[in-house]
Amino acid sequence: MKILDKLPVRLVLIIFISISMISLCGCQTLKRKFTRKAKSEKENVEEVIYEPQEYPAQVMSNEDMYRLYYNFWRGWQQELMEVLSEGQNHKKQVECITELINNLNKMKDLLVPEVQTNLSSQINELLPMKDEIISGRGNATNYDWMKIKLDSVKKKISQDYIPRKIKSYIIR
Repeated sequence: MKILDKLPVRLVLIIFISISMISLCGCQTLKRKFTRKAKSEKENVEEVIYEPQEYPAQVMSNEDMYRLYYNFWRGWQQELMEVLSEGQNHKKQVECITELINNLNKMKDLLVPEVQTNLSSQINELLPMKDEIISGRGNATNYDWMKIKLDSVKKKISQDYIPRKIKSYIIR
């Protein structure tokens, strides 16, 4: 029995001595891990430079610009036809007709004056449609009329103003 009584005292003594040894000697890395670093010891942060860099302007030929605007026009034309067939989303309709006419005007500006007149007449056919879409007075009958008009203008422009056909009339 005497051994059993002394065992807990010995166990407590061993634990006390080991805790004392650990706390007195300590682990340097553990101590460093939980110590807050001073602000001056932080890593050097790179300074941000606020000088704008000038990039050279990317120059496109008029032919490439015409081809680009022609493709934009076809995309907006197709999207407007889809939005009109749904008969909803007024903001999208306004955006489509506005961008469609803007791209046609940019195409027109790249052409010689003799060829611009026919394209101007096609653009003028679309202006009443733009006014009607912006005003929001559209109904199913108007949408059908608009789609027919858009399709006829698309056919005329696709026949006469396709980039490979109009290449010689683009301003150099």
